[in-house]
Amino acid sequence: MKNLEELTQIEDKLSLITNRERLLQYVETTQDYLDVFSMLNDDEKFEVLRSDFFKKQGYFLKRLALGAIKDEKIKSKLLKNGYIKTIVDDSILYEQMLISLSYEKQLELLQDGTTIEQLGLSSYKITGIVKKLSPEHISHLMSNPELIEKIGIDKYSVPGLLSKIEDDKLKEETMAKYDLTASEKTNILTSFSYKYKTYYLATTPDLNKNDIIRIIGSFKKDDLAIFLQSNQDFMKGKNIRTFDIVRKLDSEQQLEFINNMPQLNLDEKETRMIIAGLSNETKEKIDPSSIESSLRPLLNLKLENWNGDIRKMNQIIPDLDGDLEVYKDLDELLYTAPLTLGDQDKQKLLELAKMCPNMIICDNLAIGSSTGKEFIEGEQWIASVIEKINPEWTDVQKMAFIDTEVGKKISYSPNFGTEVEAPGDERALWKIISSGYGVCNGIAQVEQYLFSKVGIQSDLMTSGVHAFLKVSGIEIPTKDGIKKGDTLVDPTWNLAASRYGGKPQHFCNGYDEIRKADIDSNGKDHNCHKNEELEHADLIHMDEESLREIYSSIGIADKDGQFPIAELLDEIEQLNNAQISTKENIIKRMELLKKACPEYAQCINSTQNILSKAVFTRGNNFDYDRCVVSRVYDKSDPNKSPVLYTYFDSPDEGEMFFYADKQSGDFKQLPKEYFQQKFDCYDMDKEKNGGLMTWEYELEEEDLTRSSGNIEATKEIKSEELEL
Repeated sequence: MKNLEELTQIEDKLSLITNRERLLQYVETTQDYLDVFSMLNDDEKFEVLRSDFFKKQGYFLKRLALGAIKDEKIKSKLLKNGYIKTIVDDSILYEQMLISLSYEKQLELLQDGTTIEQLGLSSYKITGIVKKLSPEHISHLMSNPELIEKIGIDKYSVPGLLSKIEDDKLKEETMAKYDLTASEKTNILTSFSYKYKTYYLATTPDLNKNDIIRIIGSFKKDDLAIFLQSNQDFMKGKNIRTFDIVRKLDSEQQLEFINNMPQLNLDEKETRMIIAGLSNETKEKIDPSSIESSLRPLLNLKLENWNGDIRKMNQIIPDLDGDLEVYKDLDELLYTAPLTLGDQDKQKLLELAKMCPNMIICDNLAIGSSTGKEFIEGEQWIASVIEKINPEWTDVQKMAFIDTEVGKKISYSPNFGTEVEAPGDERALWKIISSGYGVCNGIAQVEQYLFSKVGIQSDLMTSGVHAFLKVSGIEIPTKDGIKKGDTLVDPTWNLAASRYGGKPQHFCNGYDEIRKADIDSNGKDHNCHKNEELEHADLIHMDEESLREIYSSIGIADKDGQFPIAELLDEIEQLNNAQISTKENIIKRMELLKKACPEYAQCINSTQNILSKAVFTRGNNFDYDRCVVSRVYDKSDPNKSPVLYTYFDSPDEGEMFFYADKQSGDFKQLPKEYFQQKFDCYDMDKEKNGGLMTWEYELEEEDLTRSSGNIEATKEIKSEELEL
């Protein structure tokens, strides 16, 4: 610095530092300027910062000068209403300056609201600043939701900030001022005292199971032991096990719990589940000698990590070559995907499934899972199908037989597209077989699995809206001789034909042929089988004559290639000419349907198809103004299980409602008033047409992606919808 001695003698340094010509007599570098700046008191520094001269200086100099301010009042003046932004644009500096203030000054500026708004700090930064305040100051700030919104704290940060309030009563009062979700409330509740949490659990009946588990799991070690000892009736009433709580604890909490576990007098099953379900980290820290010898093998069972597959996370994959007894009572902890297992391991898994009927069995779709019990039932049915197959049959004959058996066993899920739909259940391989219900990709997977059992290779194909199979390397009889190659099978669209003895229209199709079926009667292409991979593939199409010969050879069609549905359609044709009332005609038609398929009320989708396309088609002496075939549910049924119904409006009988009684298997009539009292339509069905009941509007053209297929019979008379 130049002329330092002379500079020290100048009293009015404020005038000097804002006068460029005078300043240059003493200052050569930025540091020289800062040295002169440091000689001023904070009030004088503030005046410098406000001067036009300073505002023209470079960013680096401004930042250093602002950082030299120590007085809180001056800092507050600079930050107030965002004044500092007129000097320098630096949000990091604003944040640092705000944090450097006392809690009281920070709260003052935060409560001002306008200052924070003007500074333009991000929600993340403001939340970070608020979190560092004392609990009392956070409480003051959070008591004003409008202010919180104004200063830019987003709603996702509110629960975390409310959790910082220490006084239970104050925290509860402040919580009430915010519109919080149930999950957010639970997050905050975990931060309350033990006394408040126990009171809340006892006085809040509508808490769900997961929320209760999270709250109990937030107790400190001694409090947790006390609660579990004292509230066994509460836990049973909420269907919550100690295992559910312990599994959610971190490793240190689990270790503390294990030390207190003997005091709880848990039964053997839950004790085994708790030990087996401990984290791998916890198991490594436990001294085996500290627990009963019968439980020690459970410490060797490892829980699976994430590894990109959420199904396996924190589950135990059983070692089928080891002692299966170690897995007793561990059903819900066990996970396996047996599609790739060999016969020997599959047999061991069946033994384990008998022991653990609720274990988790997964398939290739990975959308849902089956239980051990369902796995056993599914494998038994599969074995029964394979046993019926003549080993001398060709692959195509085996395919035809399997496709028919799948259709007789499985129906398209009748609650698909409703508010009670269970997507996982509709796609889990063995669950579908056990329940008898599935949707396209699940049904195709079942058939693919059966094909693999007899050595037939197939791939699951999708159009994005529908799934089917491409079968590879098959010898297919055609009118031009045997051809070997690939072909298409749609198990879902063959369901109705298999159930009612019709000719399968979607067995061994070429691409062009199966795409024709995607177009409805209005000419709309639903693109159910559209697939770029298949567009240029060399696929074999089996002609009708060859198909009839195949089905005759396995005993499904007669020796002339006629399918069983012909008898039903002959009888329906006779009713078309019968001189009886419409009501009597309807009842007789349903008696014929029941004779053809006694379980017609269970396979709703397939039955809807045959009713609409064959049984209820108009005839010479069978006419009506409207006919609707759809689904409803019984209002007294908490599960809202689908019920098949039909509505007629005929000139001679007026409005008539019939429903399929699943218990008796009969088709029962109810007067309109009683039908509406007993049944209701699904919300999603009503939404399709402005809230009307399904019998009040014309049903849309069938969604082909949700169909079990049209019925095609055996005679050579053609009609628009049905080949008879």
